[in-house]
Amino acid sequence: MIRSIFSKILYAALANIAVLVACSSHGPAIPAAQETAKRVEATPISFRQAPADSQKADYFSAKVLPIVEKCQPCHFKGGKMYAQLPFDDPQTIRRLGAKLFSRIQEENEQAIIRAFLAQAQSSEMVAGIQDLCWSSDGGYIYFSGMWHKPDYSDYHPGKWSIYRHDFKTKITALFADSAFSVAVDGTGNKIAIGKLVNGNRDIYVVDSTGKNPERITTHPGEDFAPSWSPDGKQIAFNSRRDGETEIYMVNDDATGLKRITFSNGFSSHNPAWSPDGKFIAYYLAKSDGKDQLFVMKPDGSGEKKLTNDTLNNIFPGWIDRNKITYGQGQPDKKTTKVFTLKPDGKEKQPLLNLYSFYARYSHDGSMIAHIDEMERGIKIVSAKGALIEKVFLPK
Repeated sequence: MIRSIFSKILYAALANIAVLVACSSHGPAIPAAQETAKRVEATPISFRQAPADSQKADYFSAKVLPIVEKCQPCHFKGGKMYAQLPFDDPQTIRRLGAKLFSRIQEENEQAIIRAFLAQAQSSEMVAGIQDLCWSSDGGYIYFSGMWHKPDYSDYHPGKWSIYRHDFKTKITALFADSAFSVAVDGTGNKIAIGKLVNGNRDIYVVDSTGKNPERITTHPGEDFAPSWSPDGKQIAFNSRRDGETEIYMVNDDATGLKRITFSNGFSSHNPAWSPDGKFIAYYLAKSDGKDQLFVMKPDGSGEKKLTNDTLNNIFPGWIDRNKITYGQGQPDKKTTKVFTLKPDGKEKQPLLNLYSFYARYSHDGSMIAHIDEMERGIKIVSAKGALIEKVFLPK
């Protein structure tokens, strides 16, 4: 699961997501996960969103658009890159920032772009989105999100909240405040969350309305990233109670706590239970940007390494009992692409050419939700890749 934490100035650069601007570009850079010694919190994937301002809109239309239309015609309506990087959207220009200067080299034109970026920087807020999961019936998705300043000067772990999007009403609403990471059991009636109470994050279970919380863990160490067993009787989760981030198991009545990974100075993240209950997938982090996937039995035995490369392999999830999905950082160090493989590590292949660090299939296998940085939110597609819906963090 997550191994990143915010120090006083760490990750301020994440707000300026790098993007390849050539017409062959696939999408923006994805920040590499990192670890510090402070309390565990997620590194949000941050998307800039400036408030509406007619003066800024006029400046963009009158000054900025003529410049980018001239140098990047393929990024406008009718161009082959428009769907991926729409340059008539001020948000795109804000995210690209100085990357535009690889094509815009006239000093006076660069000055205009810089003035526009400075206007946006002065008032914008940043949306962070991290994990997500489906309800058992496919009617909802749940995800963790927060708004913060670009330099994280207003950051506090209590700002994380869990949201629920209803596909029937098209409404995204707050589900649990001061909470990060979420998992729904097979019935849809029990939702496990990592909730911050009195400065400490523990695992709680709430009902489908987000109410009637039952505290499952009670330790000063950070507990987060829950994953339900298919029968709804156990929860695997991450904890730093013994120092490094490790995976633990607990019964849904808070009994039977057991540590099941021993990472020898490294850390184990993001437990994901297989649909048949026989395995748990996770990734091992060594703080070298080369995280690798593993599977093990629920008691921690039978550990098997699935990936063995120089790339970053993160956030595994299960499509079915025979296939795992995960994000893999690409050699360019700027993008993360979704791949699948079998639980024995074989038959690795890209998933629908999706660029995302976090993707999850609906329980019936008909839809895929993935955090899409280019779209500044979550994109829902069919199993064949057709766009169904886009979901954004409400303000």
